Amino acid sequence: MREGWEIKKLGAISEIFRGGSPRPIKSFITQEADGVNWIKIGDTEVGGKYIYSTEEKIRKEGMRSSRYVEPGDFLLSNSMSFGRPYILKTDGCIHDGWLVIKKYERTLIQDFLYYLLLSPVVARQFEEGARGSTVRNLNTDIVSNVVVSYPVSHIEQQRIVDILDREFAKIDALKANAEKSLQAAKDLFQATLKKDLEPKEGWSVAEIGSVCLKTDNIKWRDIPEDKEYTYIDLTSVDRSTKSVVEPQRIKKSNAPSRAQRLVCEDDIVFATTRPTLRRYCIITEQYDGQICSTGFCVLRPDKRKVRPSWLFHCLSTDAFYDYVEPLQTGATYPAITDKDVKGYTISLPTITEQDDIVSRLDVLNDKCNALQQNYQKTLTLCDDLKQSLLRKAFNGEL
Repeated sequence: MREGWEIKKLGAISEIFRGGSPRPIKSFITQEADGVNWIKIGDTEVGGKYIYSTEEKIRKEGMRSSRYVEPGDFLLSNSMSFGRPYILKTDGCIHDGWLVIKKYERTLIQDFLYYLLLSPVVARQFEEGARGSTVRNLNTDIVSNVVVSYPVSHIEQQRIVDILDREFAKIDALKANAEKSLQAAKDLFQATLKKDLEPKEGWSVAEIGSVCLKTDNIKWRDIPEDKEYTYIDLTSVDRSTKSVVEPQRIKKSNAPSRAQRLVCEDDIVFATTRPTLRRYCIITEQYDGQICSTGFCVLRPDKRKVRPSWLFHCLSTDAFYDYVEPLQTGATYPAITDKDVKGYTISLPTITEQDDIVSRLDVLNDKCNALQQNYQKTLTLCDDLKQSLLRKAFNGEL
């Protein structure tokens, strides 16, 4: 053991509890001023450190079936993306998707505990201890038995925190600059789209459905058992690059029920579930004649009227998403219909003009995609740098 450091289980230097929910929760949600804050994962920010406020409140009587938490307490998400720590800057009640760590202050200063919970040594123990095959999660026993090492001196803890704060701030600035550059490119692309696709003198307009050809569903009963297809589901379309990645190979025997829609080269598949996530792409020759999920609207451009890339860019505009936003139905999985997509009106210059404009847009789009890929690499690099710093901090190397 390093001089001046101790090793203990987290449960020995703090108190750890699980949240709870009054049921049915809808009966306890209130708009009244005297309601108690109801803290949910949606009240956090991606990569955030603190929880400042909540969107919902519950009636006071709901506190009996929940867990009350206070400013300064630590919350840990205990399912799905488990083990993410947040420091409370408000009070309220938590449901059973949270664990709370209390009464740690005599041993650990707040920011030191925050970095400790983010450290690779703790993350590894969370990972090893997480229970459940379908939904892996944490519980109070797992977190209580996590072994942590820390300097006894609060002065030494603060010294380590100061170093990590300073270095993390530099890394966050690097991420922010990369994000700023990417957003500037996206804004420029949208401005160019808007300018180039706006109807001009001599152009016509048409609904998408009127410039697309009929598509077909596969008839599985007529398909030989051993014939393979490439299956494109919602997770197969990369939202950043607008391309198909890692599609599945399926046969009749293992075809999902949603594997229905035949697609071919130059078809555009547009995800109608949660459409504002912008999951769509043009099918390349590699996937010619294959199948996609019924979660996609398949658009087969009539090339005598519209180029596939022209239609693709029309679906990329903010104006299109302003159109589909109010058409979504369903609270859990908001969706639009194929009819909604095909009912959108686009501008139509001549085929020659389409080709000229698309060639310029494609160049700009490729640059945006390159920036997006660089941004993802920057995020990975920044995360790796933070993990390296945390590893050094809790190995006594800072």
